Amino acid sequence: MPRHFTVITEAEVDPRLRRLLAFWRQSAGARRYPGRAAVDPLQLKELLGRLVLVDAVDQGPPSTDPGRPVRFRYRLFGTGYTFYHNRDMTGKWVDEVAEPTFRDDLLEVYALAVAQGKPGFYAYDYIVDSHRHRFQAALLPLAEDGSKVDMVLTCAVPLDSESP
Repeated sequence: MPRHFTVITEAEVDPRLRRLLAFWRQSAGARRYPGRAAVDPLQLKELLGRLVLVDAVDQGPPSTDPGRPVRFRYRLFGTGYTFYHNRDMTGKWVDEVAEPTFRDDLLEVYALAVAQGKPGFYAYDYIVDSHRHRFQAALLPLAEDGSKVDMVLTCAVPLDSESP
C-alpha cells in the first residue's frame, strides 16, 4: 500500500469522482472495461483539467508471465496538475516525477490499478510551498480489447488547502 495515499470507499468519494465512475461504467457497456476510444474528455467538462491518462507499457518480452515489468507514461496530463509538478508531464514517464516519495506512491497505485483491474479510490495530501493541498483521486482501468488493462484513467479533485 502506498505510504501517503489512504484507500477510501466509493461511499466516501467526492461527488465529482462518483460522476466520473458512473461515466466509466456507462462507457464500458457490456465490456469489463472501456477502451480509450470510449472515453471522450469533452463529456467530462467539469473535470477536464484534472484528467490524466496513463499508458501501462509492457517492458518485457511478450510472454504469458503476468509478473513482467510494466512502465507508466503520461499520455494526457491535465493542466490542473502542472502547478504541482512545475511542468506538463504529457509524454513523460511517471518515474520522471521529481518528488521521490510521491513518485513511488504513484507508481504503486498505477501498478495496483493494472494488477487488480478494478476502480481504486484514494485520499492524499500534497505539499507545495508550505501549503497542504488535500485531494481525493479515482483510478479507473481501461482496456482497448475490453479485458487486458493497458491504460489508467485517473482524476484527482482538490478538497481544501491549508498551511501545514
